[in-house]
Amino acid sequence: MSGVALVVTLLVASPSVAGVTVGSYVALGDSYASGQGLAPFVATTPASCDRSTMSYPYLLASSLGLDVAGTGFRDATCAGAQLGNLATSVDGAPAQLSAVTAGTDLVTLNAGGNDANFVTLAATCVQARAFAQFATLQQQRCGSTIATVERFLGVTTSARPVYASVLRARYLSALVTTMMGVLSAIRAAQGPFDSATGRATVLAVVNYPVIFPSIRAQAPACQVGVGLSYSARDAATLRAINVLLNQEIAQAANRYVTDHHDDHVVGVNVANALRPLSCHLAGGNSDLRAIDLAHLSYSLHPLASGQAKIANAIHASLMARAMLMRTGHALRRAPH
Repeated sequence: MSGVALVVTLLVASPSVAGVTVGSYVALGDSYASGQGLAPFVATTPASCDRSTMSYPYLLASSLGLDVAGTGFRDATCAGAQLGNLATSVDGAPAQLSAVTAGTDLVTLNAGGNDANFVTLAATCVQARAFAQFATLQQQRCGSTIATVERFLGVTTSARPVYASVLRARYLSALVTTMMGVLSAIRAAQGPFDSATGRATVLAVVNYPVIFPSIRAQAPACQVGVGLSYSARDAATLRAINVLLNQEIAQAANRYVTDHHDDHVVGVNVANALRPLSCHLAGGNSDLRAIDLAHLSYSLHPLASGQAKIANAIHASLMARAMLMRTGHALRRAPH
């Protein structure tokens, strides 16, 4: 089985860490990849893209031996990006997909959460103690938004309660079909394996960290900020949606590999790489930012420690697949 074939040489990047050198790397995706919340940000158009040098694309590029200020690394990520708009210009910014060119060695894709409106859902369901009189209205809005997201993810809700700690898609979802189309566009831009040079092009599809810990329905409210919480039921359902979102990202990648006989598309699972929210304000050990009323859009995004762990997880996944395919020191995919 051929796998991550970066067509490069394995090097010892430090006394204890093995690295992989690539010639070019393009990062695509949304706020979880751009490093939203980790100021200072790199100057971009639009400024709201919130690209941070503390994000995992920058860390991964460095670990792969690339000069992040050079031409071999392109960070096209942008907060708020959706799968559906990666091929179009947004607010004057070039389309993210335009950064991928023929022969781009490595592309990471981290998107889909905004298509499912996951962060909007999480913001809708948070309960503020100061507005307790609106709790019933808030719960109705939360339940309605959960049902909408579940339908987008292919969950049949008509015969079951909206709230559940485990969710399964019952039909091929809009997310899966949209993502498969994006994967096709990226692979077309990268180009196939080049049998003449032995050069491979790799697309790593990255999922999302699971935000909430496993919670029993009878548990106390999940505290995510001073005066802010989720009911145990809402937190458990949000976790279930988060898990299902990741499953569908993996499903899209796997279906693409099968349908196109293209095993240079690699799924990278970072779901459990980060410490989730603790649900106790005194916990303080999460790799994710709690609800931040001063910067609401930063809420529930990876902190610097989380971005570093995602970079390490991607690097380890690429290295593991590359090591399996090593022939001497050169890594290459056998031609069909």
